[in-house]
Amino acid sequence: MAITTACTGGQPGLGGSNNFWKTNPYNELNGGPCAKPNDFFTNAKARAIYQKRLRYFVARYGYSPHLLAWQFFNEIDNVFGPLNGNDVVAWHQEWDNGFAPTIPTAI
Repeated sequence: MAITTACTGGQPGLGGSNNFWKTNPYNELNGGPCAKPNDFFTNAKARAIYQKRLRYFVARYGYSPHLLAWQFFNEIDNVFGPLNGNDVVAWHQEWDNGFAPTIPTAI
């Protein structure tokens, strides 16, 4: 089992090949904290919301020895609109360093 922890692909993601940003719950037009897709990677409130999501996934699935991987994003390069590559890399590094130690099973 692999767990994708962000809305990607055909789900309401950050844009993607189907451009779902307009329906993304992080979009401020839908009550979220982000004015544009790149804000997901830099906005403190978005980070806090995402951290709660990760905690849920760890609590729900972290016990399983059948878990293969935790996937933050799939095909991030398909996002419509400009993303700051440095922000995306920094975000992934932060979550990798902060999230991995919370997982109860070794992957």
